Amino acid sequence: SHRSRASPQSLVAMAGPGWSLTMHSVRHYARCLRSSSALITSRTTSTASRALDATDQPPLIIEFGRYGCSKASLQVGRGANRSADDKAGVIMEAMGPLVSVAGEDAAFVTATAMGVADGVGGWKKHKVRGVKPISRRVNPAEFAARLMLECGERLATEHADLDLSYNAADCNTILTESHKEIVENTGKKFYGGATVCFTSIDPTRHVLSGVNLGDSGWRVFRDGEVFAASEDQRHSVFTPWQLCKKWDDLNVIDDDPDDADAQDVDVQVGDVVIVATDGLYDNLYDSEIGEVLTENIASFSASELAAELVKTALPLMQQKDISSPFSSRATDEGFFVMGGKIDDITVCVAKIM
Repeated sequence: SHRSRASPQSLVAMAGPGWSLTMHSVRHYARCLRSSSALITSRTTSTASRALDATDQPPLIIEFGRYGCSKASLQVGRGANRSADDKAGVIMEAMGPLVSVAGEDAAFVTATAMGVADGVGGWKKHKVRGVKPISRRVNPAEFAARLMLECGERLATEHADLDLSYNAADCNTILTESHKEIVENTGKKFYGGATVCFTSIDPTRHVLSGVNLGDSGWRVFRDGEVFAASEDQRHSVFTPWQLCKKWDDLNVIDDDPDDADAQDVDVQVGDVVIVATDGLYDNLYDSEIGEVLTENIASFSASELAAELVKTALPLMQQKDISSPFSSRATDEGFFVMGGKIDDITVCVAKIM
């Protein structure tokens, strides 16, 4: 096993009131439910009506779902909790129904695609230039949500034509064009940085096309194990690759969208695709994600699977005496770190049927 754990009794004690834990589920998460803007959930199903391709395979049926929770919801009763959730609600209202926000995470789901962006929290220390009052600081969620809106709208428009052949290079182009639109043409003065990941599934060709920049990522699970995955991109354990919109004299990391990992992968009936922010991957090993999927895939919808993964990761974030993917990675780089990593978490799931 990857993880050394405290006993179940001590896990319940450390999790506090409102929690009921099993090995792979948190059956009641009252803290998340306190604010609707802290929790995002949706469901969409796609079927393809196109003619069969040269492989004579029937078109795939794909069910999508998403679920997210802000780290502020772990801090019930604090002003920061209400402030973060209020800001998320304002952003979602501005973006429309395509984009959901949980803390500094944002996500979209279309008929054939899904994606996440994780706003870089370090941007909060910067004050927005040219905006009154001058004390207004950057809200990283705004850039993440805008990036998801641009990517999601482009993917939805492209896939309105179901005869379109789609690949990873097209996904990379969409990412580059979306970033360019935000940097050059968006009238409102806002800034920030984010990691970004999205996938598009062609139901007729049975191909997933994915693009990832940073430490969010996608996975294709087959029979409970990782069949394919995006490349994790980091400058260091604490610094992922990221895109940004900045003013000229600000010295921050600004990676090139053309350097994003882009892949095409064959998928089949029974596969489950996960697109998630690092709030999931820092706290659950791939083997644990696979166990959750295996235990629940027969009876859970895509949205319910997404929720189960989030609820499984949440209590582990607060444990200080366990190993985690985050602590293992930090230790490998010479840092002594134990426990999970408290963070916003957003998970999108596609069940391929």
